[in-house]
Amino acid sequence: MIISKNVLLNELKRHYKDHYFINRIDIYRHVVFCELKTPSLHCAVEISEDLSIELVFRNETSRIKFSEFFGFNFMTGNRLHPTLELDSVFSIKSKKLENNHDLLWYLDEIFGACIRVEKDILSRLSVIEKSLCQINNSTLLSLRNQVFLNMGEFMAERLLSMKETLMKISQDKLSIARFGDGEITLMTTRRSLTFQKSNWSLTQELQDICQQNNSNSLLVCMPGLMIENPWWAEYWTKHWYQCKFLLSKQCILGDSFITRPEAFYKYGNAMVNLWKDLWDGKKACFVTGISSKMNVSHFMFDNLSDSKHIYSLPANAYDEINELVEKCIASSDIDVFLIALGPTGTVLASRLAKLGYWALDIGHLNNSYDTVFNNMPTPEKL
Repeated sequence: MIISKNVLLNELKRHYKDHYFINRIDIYRHVVFCELKTPSLHCAVEISEDLSIELVFRNETSRIKFSEFFGFNFMTGNRLHPTLELDSVFSIKSKKLENNHDLLWYLDEIFGACIRVEKDILSRLSVIEKSLCQINNSTLLSLRNQVFLNMGEFMAERLLSMKETLMKISQDKLSIARFGDGEITLMTTRRSLTFQKSNWSLTQELQDICQQNNSNSLLVCMPGLMIENPWWAEYWTKHWYQCKFLLSKQCILGDSFITRPEAFYKYGNAMVNLWKDLWDGKKACFVTGISSKMNVSHFMFDNLSDSKHIYSLPANAYDEINELVEKCIASSDIDVFLIALGPTGTVLASRLAKLGYWALDIGHLNNSYDTVFNNMPTPEKL
């Protein structure tokens, strides 16, 4: 049987126009070729006008995978027809190709063999992927448990409860510098936050705050384990040992969740009273970003005798940290600075404490109150 290249080309394009893995059918010199490309294989079947058919591997990896699957040492080019020597390898019933129908049937069988190889590869990869996933999960679980045990041992000797934290602030009139995930990220990585770009000087200040010996004026506050919270479990697994290194000189740590909804959920109105007692009848200066979520008219602050306000940048407030300190110093007749300014607030509270001022980094305190008592969204969702 003889068939012209152009007739063969058109016939093959018609027959395989919807085949997912056959990505090219064309004429090259004296043959028409159908190229098959899967995620794992790259080969072609070349057909001449006298119906000599050859299987050609486009790369060595494909040849090796075919050889392994069929248990036969394939070459780069392999004559399939008219020799019929490989029909038994592919489990094809040998027969003479007498018309177009026979030719297409034969090619379908060859391409079917290619798909079987691909499915076998994908099946093996799936098994490997599952095994690697199990190993990864087991390793992660082991690491997480190790982190929790190490963190629990370290914090057991240092971390005050949320209630104890506020009682100590009141008893010793301590300023507080709170660390949350944002401050820890800026302190231990070069990653930026949405509202504060990474800054070498800021990183160093945050590290210095953690590394200082406990002073008589400042209480450093850190999040607790939160082992029941998947997000915090993953976060501490990544960042705990860096934090531990920086906190090694701290004898006492406050709980930074004193400003979060968790504090009000746990202690209810007792936490409200502990907070409001700190500034009862005092004159406060609020330091916040422009368009901040801080509401100075909130119930939590209605027992202040007077208040002022210093506004900073809504983002990257650390760029003007020195100016903020000067503005705070210039504020006369102030008993306490109430700060809600993200990582910059942590640094500002520390700087003011060193200068002899009382500064409380209160974050989203009023929003956290609203979350618990007024059924409002959590601070991050506002």
